[in-house]
Amino acid sequence: MHGDIIIFRIPNDADSVLVKRVVGIQGDRVRIHYGELFIEGVSVDEPYVRHEASYAPASDSWPTDDWVSAGMRFITVPAGNYFVLGDNREASFDSRGFGTVPGADVVGVVVFDLHNMRRVNLGSPMKFPQPGCKKW
Repeated sequence: MHGDIIIFRIPNDADSVLVKRVVGIQGDRVRIHYGELFIEGVSVDEPYVRHEASYAPASDSWPTDDWVSAGMRFITVPAGNYFVLGDNREASFDSRGFGTVPGADVVGVVVFDLHNMRRVNLGSPMKFPQPGCKKW
């Protein structure tokens, strides 16, 4: 489940869908500190994340500094929900803006990314990006 790319209805807008990566599942404690994702206090390696040239990690924290000052250092993903982030973090509308995604709003899972087709060597066995291709 972690790392899967899902298609889901946008909370409060059932007519629109988004495609994002699952970074947190029920019970996970999620935090972004200076651009680095932490799950259960452990840094997550995210080689797929893209940053703009003007990216400033010092300004990329979630929960925000205001929330941390108030004692909220992370969010716990509720049962049956997912915390999703876009790979292009600076331009992504994701769980940092609309909250967690209820499992009932998930309409599909991406099993093959044509955008990354240039990275596939058809002369050798196909390898999926870490953490792997899983079916739900």
